[in-house]
Amino acid sequence: MENANHQALSGVLGHINFARKIGESEIPDERLRRLISHFNKYRLLDEDFEFPDLLGAAYEYLISEFADSAGKKAGEFYTPRGVVQLMVRILDPQGGTSLYDPTCGSGGMLNQGNQHALQHGGRLRLYGQEDNGAVWAICRMNLLLHGVPDADIRNGDTLLEPKHIEDGRLMRFDRVIANPPFSQNYSKRGIQFGDRFRFGWCPTTGKKGDLMFAQHMLASLKQNGKMAVVMPHGVLFRGGEEKKIRIALLKEDCIEAVIGLPQNLFYGTGIPACVLVMRHPAGKPDARKGKVLFINADREYREGRAQNFIDPEHIEKIISAYDAFADVSGFAAVVDNKAIIEDEAGNLNIRRYADSSPPPETHDVRAHLHGGVPKREIEAIRPQAMAQGFDVGAPFSDRDPDYAEFAQTVAKRADIRALMETDAGVAARAGEMLGAFDTWWASAQTGLADLPETKRLMPLRRELLDSFEPAMLPVGCVDRYALMGAIAGWWDEIRYELRVIVENGFAELVDGWVETLRSALEDEEADDDEDSDVKKTVKATLEELLAHPFVRHRMADYVSQLSAAQTEVERIKAEKEAWETGDGVDGAEDWMDGAEDGATLPKVLEKRRKDLRAEMGEDDKRRKELVKTTPVGKPSKGSIDWMRAQGMNVRELEAELADLNRRLAPLVEEAEAIDAMLAPYEAIKEELKAARATLRQLKAAFVERLTAARAELDDDDCRELVLAIDRERLFDRLERARTRRVGTLVSGLDRLWDKYRVSLKHIEGRRTDATKRLEGYLKELRYG
Repeated sequence: MENANHQALSGVLGHINFARKIGESEIPDERLRRLISHFNKYRLLDEDFEFPDLLGAAYEYLISEFADSAGKKAGEFYTPRGVVQLMVRILDPQGGTSLYDPTCGSGGMLNQGNQHALQHGGRLRLYGQEDNGAVWAICRMNLLLHGVPDADIRNGDTLLEPKHIEDGRLMRFDRVIANPPFSQNYSKRGIQFGDRFRFGWCPTTGKKGDLMFAQHMLASLKQNGKMAVVMPHGVLFRGGEEKKIRIALLKEDCIEAVIGLPQNLFYGTGIPACVLVMRHPAGKPDARKGKVLFINADREYREGRAQNFIDPEHIEKIISAYDAFADVSGFAAVVDNKAIIEDEAGNLNIRRYADSSPPPETHDVRAHLHGGVPKREIEAIRPQAMAQGFDVGAPFSDRDPDYAEFAQTVAKRADIRALMETDAGVAARAGEMLGAFDTWWASAQTGLADLPETKRLMPLRRELLDSFEPAMLPVGCVDRYALMGAIAGWWDEIRYELRVIVENGFAELVDGWVETLRSALEDEEADDDEDSDVKKTVKATLEELLAHPFVRHRMADYVSQLSAAQTEVERIKAEKEAWETGDGVDGAEDWMDGAEDGATLPKVLEKRRKDLRAEMGEDDKRRKELVKTTPVGKPSKGSIDWMRAQGMNVRELEAELADLNRRLAPLVEEAEAIDAMLAPYEAIKEELKAARATLRQLKAAFVERLTAARAELDDDDCRELVLAIDRERLFDRLERARTRRVGTLVSGLDRLWDKYRVSLKHIEGRRTDATKRLEGYLKELRYG
């Protein structure tokens, strides 16, 4: 493959050796066989794909999944998608221009930049350099699979030896973007093109090489170009040589913006970072010359389990502030270079200029002492309450001109949320939002429905983005950042599906959904001894598959049956577990008293029954011999009845049998009592077994039901289904944004409850009442 595509793949694949041993470990032949067998099932040809760069999308997905699992090491080759999207939006590279990443990793920034240009009707010339040979190969492959075979990606240390040289000088580019390795040492020995670092040399020890990368990027920038680079916060305020470099950059007016990012965004480090946006002085617009824009976006993130994320909503807010280049209270500030140099000694610490800390909580001393809620604090919440259609006075009753108190309907804190959730005004505003959305969608869906014929994917994106905000903003319950974030995030979510529609139509997309769902539950290559693992996989993934929109929309009856079966299994399991603890079982306390930790009632009973059988032992065996009969009911040889029939004297045997019965009677009675006690539990187990069998049968019928649901749809049905699902996805994003803002309003009212519900006067009254009761008790006890 490399030989056949020398220009695009030279050096990328030839080094791979699947037979290589590391120590005594090697890839097992069986695993290689299964890998080959798996890929043999698919023809990886362009004409077989749902859209042209499907392999590129799959490769990008694998890189991101590997980054999620690689932990700290992932930071060497992968920058989170939200950060990349933000930087690309800032640089706004247009078709025909050049984009350079001196530390390109797996090529995510270059690819995103090119995708941005494609959305605007052009493509970029891509350049990059990566020090790690394996990551360099990944980058080459990534760009190739995304339809960029001609990207100029070099392998080597950018600081030591930049590879992009033209006529003996550094090449210059229209846009430069990078996320260099944080806090790295470097060496001056052998470094080439030292004039790149005309603003100063950072210390070679102490892991302070960050501004060396920034200077290289600036030296690689065309006079009218623009660059964006991720930096750790330390470069903004550390002293020494880094301070001198900052001041020199400010004096030459190279710094346009400093954007503070939230913490815990990047793989391998939880520290907050920033984005420096830089230009040559002549490249700055006149309105921005001699100034630096500080944006403090450290609170603009969505919290995740292992790391935080920047969503489209946050990107829109940051980009809006960057484009406006104006002060925004608590978020953005424009500061003169001269003031930064003279008043702050070149310190670029963002919080000095744009402090996003919430204002200190106000407290009304009179309310704390005498009770009541200050009306001015209620009025401060009124604008956001009005946005949601809520009368902010509803939870309160009037007390005097300056103070209110919580209404009788608000007896506890949770009543505030309940009041909001049932409020007619809030419901009406939500209805207004739905009405405005449906009106917009009635027009917007036409463009989506016509995609197979018009192929106008990127123009449609622009039209939808431009029309969504004017249609929805007048409703007022969601701000413009959330609106633009919702539709931008929605488009990003369905972007690959839209490309399938453009290339092959709606029916092909639905077929793709069905095939994805089916293949997730089928493993034709599974060996017999792998059945248990396959079953575990099915059990783990089926619930996720049931949440797929195709299943929810077209298999609702099946989902209901499955849900009912699952509920029945859980009900019986709960009943079984309750029985095992003895909950509600007559006589359980006597049996569980003194039982070992972790013992269950059935185990205790079964152990006692086993002990009884052992205790009966030889006596029971002998008794059975004396009364034994044949299968047809005749006395067996050696039994008392058989001996009696033979005319033998059986008095002693009858006496022996009577004695045995006398000794065994209490043991048999106890065993029968245990059997009777365990009978309901055995019935529960049988019921659970049957319920689980029903659930397994329903799960096994998933693919059959799936196939039947697809067969019911013609091409028009497929189009209507996809449009309904896309509408649902976008409105869900919008509704989540509205719900978050209602939640913020509830939190504001909750704070008033927490602050003013209990006053000092109220506490003193309770203390007086408690004192009187105590005195009464003392008098009754004759201690008064």
